[in-house]
Amino acid sequence: MSRPLPPLMESAKAVQGAGPPRGFGPPVGAVLAGVRQVRPPAVVLGAAALLAVAPVALLALAVLLAGQLLGSDLWGVVRVVGLVPVVGVPVLLAALAWRGLKRVVHTGSYADGFFLARLGVVGLLVYTAALVAMLLGDDRPAPWTAVLPYVVVAYLWLPWVLLRLPAARAWPQRVALRHGTAVADELEAQLLCAARQHPGGQVLRCPTTPPLVRHVLQPVADASGEGWQLSWRCPTCGQPVPTLARLAPAGGGTGLGGADWLFLTWAAADATAADPAGLDGPELARHAFAADAGVLAAERLLELVPAGRPRVPVLRRHGRAMSPLPESWDRSAIEQGLQVARARRDAARHELARRGAG
Repeated sequence: MSRPLPPLMESAKAVQGAGPPRGFGPPVGAVLAGVRQVRPPAVVLGAAALLAVAPVALLALAVLLAGQLLGSDLWGVVRVVGLVPVVGVPVLLAALAWRGLKRVVHTGSYADGFFLARLGVVGLLVYTAALVAMLLGDDRPAPWTAVLPYVVVAYLWLPWVLLRLPAARAWPQRVALRHGTAVADELEAQLLCAARQHPGGQVLRCPTTPPLVRHVLQPVADASGEGWQLSWRCPTCGQPVPTLARLAPAGGGTGLGGADWLFLTWAAADATAADPAGLDGPELARHAFAADAGVLAAERLLELVPAGRPRVPVLRRHGRAMSPLPESWDRSAIEQGLQVARARRDAARHELARRGAG
């Protein structure tokens, strides 16, 4: 017979079951800039205002509980340790709710905004079972406050009514490019296609990515900006895979992270292993493109290493899901790989020039 999980682990299972928003989402500055660029419909802003009440209430609850705990007669150590679950849980839930709220406004990802509502349904099932058991075992009627959890959960779902209106349903398509990864130019869009995996037909991601070649990208545009889309069919699972990239504003950051650039250095090294002198015309063109991509990827990876630091920080290693050796992030390993990539790029260019002159 298995032992019951501790309360915190049970809470974690409930949170995961409610489907919290994954990833950090757009920063506040990007959301505000997006609102100025393309104003969301009034019903979306109204729903966002209703959704904002829950995280604000959770933060107020965290402050109230912290004040009561610190002002209690418990031992000092107990009060400090108790702050972690008593204050940490409401703050965590508020942060996840805020993350989903930003996506509702910025990209129209409405499901991310109802994490607390889904979690409330999970809690309501447990509460209802306990309430029924209490009423069956006691002849006294339940107090009027017993309905408050139902009122709270109903309020958490109330914004969904606004988001079913036509203007709100059209909002995700008006800013569809915001769902794509930000890139600096078309070349980065090409490399994004070669770096990212896609969800396969099973639970795990499909290991196949497009080859490191120049793809035919379809320019796309909407109210939020411009970008490119590549549609290809995975040879492993047969699933059509649309890859969307949006053009980042001048001076803005891109969505490719350290893991993307590191994988591209590996892909370029494999694609440029052959001697360019022995390749035919189309093969040499693909070889040269991969060589240029390898140099760019190594340079971008090296830029992620802060001045005076020996390796890429953990927070800059996002992107493609993989587990490289720890030394792959070291400055020395990246610089060595960059030297090799530049030598292969120069060899490819020299061969292209030789054939052009001949």
